[in-house]
Amino acid sequence: MKIFLAKEGAGLKLKTAEEFPEEAVLLAAFSNEIQDETALFSPTLKVNATLGDFDHTILEKIALLEKRRFNENIVKTYTLDKRGKIIVFSKDPKKLSRFEEIYGGLLELFTISLGAKTLDHLVAEDVRVAKKGDVYLVEVARRLPIDPEKCSYCGVCGALCPEGAIFPELYIDFERCSLCNECVSACPEGAIDLHRYESLELEAPYLLFLEDPAIELPEEREQIFTLTELDKLLTLQGEHLVEELIRIRPGLCQHFGRLGAGCSKCIETCKALAITGKEEGISIDHFKCEGCGSCATCPSGALEFSPFSDQSFFEYFSEIPLTDLRIIIAQESDLLNFWWWRNNQKFPKTFFLEYGRPNALTAVHLLYLWCRGAKEVILVTEENDSLAKEVLLANEITKHFWQTLPFKRISAEEFLTLANETEGKNPLKETFSFKSFNNRRKLLKELLSFAWESTNASQGEIIASPDFGEVFCDAEKCSLCAACLNVCQTGALKGDEKTYTLVFTPVYCIQCGACVAICPEKALELKAGLRLSRDFLEPKALSQTEPARCKECGKIFGTRKSVEKVRQILKAQGRFAEIEDLFDYCEDCRTIKMLEKGNI
Repeated sequence: MKIFLAKEGAGLKLKTAEEFPEEAVLLAAFSNEIQDETALFSPTLKVNATLGDFDHTILEKIALLEKRRFNENIVKTYTLDKRGKIIVFSKDPKKLSRFEEIYGGLLELFTISLGAKTLDHLVAEDVRVAKKGDVYLVEVARRLPIDPEKCSYCGVCGALCPEGAIFPELYIDFERCSLCNECVSACPEGAIDLHRYESLELEAPYLLFLEDPAIELPEEREQIFTLTELDKLLTLQGEHLVEELIRIRPGLCQHFGRLGAGCSKCIETCKALAITGKEEGISIDHFKCEGCGSCATCPSGALEFSPFSDQSFFEYFSEIPLTDLRIIIAQESDLLNFWWWRNNQKFPKTFFLEYGRPNALTAVHLLYLWCRGAKEVILVTEENDSLAKEVLLANEITKHFWQTLPFKRISAEEFLTLANETEGKNPLKETFSFKSFNNRRKLLKELLSFAWESTNASQGEIIASPDFGEVFCDAEKCSLCAACLNVCQTGALKGDEKTYTLVFTPVYCIQCGACVAICPEKALELKAGLRLSRDFLEPKALSQTEPARCKECGKIFGTRKSVEKVRQILKAQGRFAEIEDLFDYCEDCRTIKMLEKGNI
């Protein structure tokens, strides 16, 4: 019996039939059951309908949520043509000729002989390679004694050469040549110079060395190959389907390449080298991206898994009653294997979710499910350092508040032997009420506030985590110049314009260090760790000053601290002593005063 979602009147209803009808808008099925590539299908609905104990109302709700999930999260997909010129290098001209014979009809090749004389390939006496954008710039110096632009092809040089070193291809074999210069003297066009070299500039996205490279190469060698890596190079030569599985939220990214500071966790985590830093923010090469999901554990939430965005995830589970459910999160292939071997059994109080990359989930996702009432969350995936840290952090938090460790990762093999039922309940008397989503840190603040309201947990315990911590400020040094505010996109540091106060909210801080790096007064320092106290969630003043008001018009033009700082610097340098009193005026009034004094 097939299960599907179809239109009925003005709405959608969950129905069953012997076969999927054409009017179905969502099918409870795995991808291998679907013939129509445009059809929406849901492994989540399939597994919960056949293995779970949910009633029709809940299953229909799941179906509607699944349809909304797919409609909201359209993954950008396109074809990328990676074919391009390949410059092939070898010390052996015979190897070059053989390579051309095999691959010349398939690939765009340009062959270079490294020093060895040949008429069939460009002979390079010197080669220099540099990276230029997406291609390599290859500068080649080759000996070119006969200028083809001047040569009239009279044949005089070939006939008179005593060594027979000059060939019809306008090539001189210097192993035969005795440098007698008779050809130079005889050439009527002056086309021969035995010491003439020509410099060529070539560009290509790929370089191939048929032996180990004997020339200096740039640091970026991702598209430089040796013969042992030929398979990798050949794999690139064609059109490739690219899916952008990771989405960037630039307004939350704390990487600042221009400062040489900020967060670089995604760059360090990416084993595929698909993420690079920019002056501000990062960029992802989606062709290189392997879609492992590790980078999506970004502490600021600037990266997320695009097939199931953070907002969609939290809204999805806000509409399903999770009280005392065991939640299993796995990718489709693992769910399919589990269903195949266990479809004759029932798994009461268990919700199965198809999620393409469980490694992309964070402690915030896990805590959210717990606070919504789930008694256990199991992630089916391979071992992953980023996920392990998130699971550990989530368990440390629930251990502190509820003395339980409800989150764990299991392998696909372990999943196949999952127990049908588990004991225990979530101790929450009331579950967390989700209202809206802005970013992960703001939701985490709400979840921790909920935890304090729900328990009598002690305060002060510090969970070791490099992604949480506090900023401390030396108020005497701080001039409230606001430089730190310009690099804090998480909202941990804010300026209160009414009270001229630098305000810090610890729970939003990811300890990226950008504020410390940019502070001209060196007034800030960091201390890592998630401190489980109520005040860790609340804003606190780090530094405060009075506004600088113009003596003439009363306009506020800065802070007293910043004005005094400038005054002290200039005084120490012995500069502008004659106009020191003008620093008490705004820019407009200062100009007028300078005109009155004749300083302009």
